[in-house]
Amino acid sequence: GEDVPACTTSLVLLPMELLSEIIARGTARDHSRCVCVCSCMQRAVIAHRHALVVANGQMLGLGVDTADAQMPLGLALRGLVNLRELHLRHTLSSKQATLLTDEALKACPPLAKLELLDLRGQMRLSGKGVEQLAAQLPSLRAIDLTYCRFVGYDSVVRMRNECAQLALVRR
Repeated sequence: GEDVPACTTSLVLLPMELLSEIIARGTARDHSRCVCVCSCMQRAVIAHRHALVVANGQMLGLGVDTADAQMPLGLALRGLVNLRELHLRHTLSSKQATLLTDEALKACPPLAKLELLDLRGQMRLSGKGVEQLAAQLPSLRAIDLTYCRFVGYDSVVRMRNECAQLALVRR
């Protein structure tokens, strides 16, 4: 690869959300030009590409493998009203993986059509955080909470009571 210049002071001061918003408005050609500007723009483009791997506007898998390039979850999900599957699985093999927090889940917009939520391996999540998110997901049918050690049985019961269509809970 080609060396990318370090960030200039003016770009470093811009919040990642603003850089992400700028990148989201560009085309693929614009993105290829942006990665050559500086490392901040390169990280913003990488975050955009990881966050918006969307197939038919119905399934989203957020790449949370690079801590430097992670786009805020609420921003990545904004406007995806037809989303049916959301995969936020954390793999233990990823050396730089970023774990989600309850605060990140709280920032998620309501996803009325979401049917499947994969939170496997997100070990920082609590039962309360997952319950709050599930309350915003009226169509939720399946959730994977495997290796979410702070999500207890009582939280699963409350989620089942809150989400009438919830049929499968992996824990």
